[in-house]
Amino acid sequence: MNLSASYQVNGNDSRLGETSDAAALGTPSQSLLLREPRDLFAYWRLLKARWRIVAALSAGATLFTLVVSALVVTPYYRAEAVIRPVAQPGAQLSALGQSLPGAIQSGEMNLLSGGLGGGGNRAQEYMSILRSYDFSVALVEHYHLAIGSESRRKGWFGFDSHSRISKWRLYQIMRKRFDCQYDYVTGNVTLHFLDRDPARATRILGLYLESLRDKLRRERVRSADAAAKALRAEALGTSDTLLQTQLYELISRQVQREKVAQVEADFAFKVIDGPVAPDRPYSPRPLLDAVVAGVVALILISLWIIFRDYLERSNAAYRRALEAARWAGSEQSAERRRAGEP
Repeated sequence: MNLSASYQVNGNDSRLGETSDAAALGTPSQSLLLREPRDLFAYWRLLKARWRIVAALSAGATLFTLVVSALVVTPYYRAEAVIRPVAQPGAQLSALGQSLPGAIQSGEMNLLSGGLGGGGNRAQEYMSILRSYDFSVALVEHYHLAIGSESRRKGWFGFDSHSRISKWRLYQIMRKRFDCQYDYVTGNVTLHFLDRDPARATRILGLYLESLRDKLRRERVRSADAAAKALRAEALGTSDTLLQTQLYELISRQVQREKVAQVEADFAFKVIDGPVAPDRPYSPRPLLDAVVAGVVALILISLWIIFRDYLERSNAAYRRALEAARWAGSEQSAERRRAGEP
C-alpha cells in the first residue's frame, strides 16, 4: 500500500491506514521502499518544467567556452611531415656473406647487415630514435631551442632565457609537442610538432628530420667502415684466392655504402611531404570545444535536477514515515491506557 496515497485519503480518517502502514514498516527508513520509482516520461516532464534553467546554463557554458577558447587560450599550430624508409642493401650483403666460411660469418660478418630489416622495422627504429631522450636533448642543445633568437626574454618553450631548465624538463616538453605514427598500409611515417608559431613549428620539425638523417648517416658510415676493416683483415689473413675475391667484393660494397651515405640525402628515408603547418591552429578549436562544453553542461545539469528531485522525494517520504510512526506510537499508548495496561 502506498503510504503517500493512504495519507491523503480523507484527511484525519487516513491516519488509521497510516498506522497500519507504519506498523508494517517497522522503521521509518524502510518507508523508502514504498516510494515507486519514476518512469522516463516523469523525468521528461521534470526536465521540461525546468527547461529555462537547463537552456540558460547550457548556453552560458557554451558561450563561456567559446570566448575562452577564442580569446584567452593560447593557440598552437601543428606542423606535419611524411617520410618513407628506404630499403637497405644489408640483406643482399648478408646473403653473399653466407657463402663464406663459418669463421667469417661470425660476429664480424654481422656488420654487413647494416640494414634495419623490413620497412616496418626500420620505421619503428626511426620512431624510437625520434622519441628518445638522447636525441631530443641533443636536438635542443645543438640548435639552442631553449633560447629563442627572436626574443631576449622568452625562449621557444616559454621560459626565461636566463632561467636554468633541466634536461629532463626539456625532454618532457619535446615529448609532449612531438608525435609520430607509422602507417602499415602505405609504409609512411607521419611526424607532427606543436608550437605557438606555425613557422617555428615547421622549422623545428625540419630540424628533427635533419638531425635524424645526420644520426643515421654517422651510424651507416661507422658500420660500413668497421665492416670494411674486418673484411680487409680477413682477406689479408687467408691464402684462398676465391675467398679473397669474394671478400674484396664485399669490401667494395661496404666502401660504396659509406660513400653513398656521405653524399646522398635520401639514403635512409625519403621525404614524401616536407614540414608544413596550416594557417588554422590545431588547438584550441573554439566551435568544437563550445559544442562539447554545451552538451556536457546539458547532461550534468539534467543529472543534477534528477538527483535533486530524488533527494527531495526521499526526504518527503522519510518525513511522512516518521510522522506516521509517531502517530502509531501515540495510538498504541492511548490504547494501552484505555485497557489499563502500565
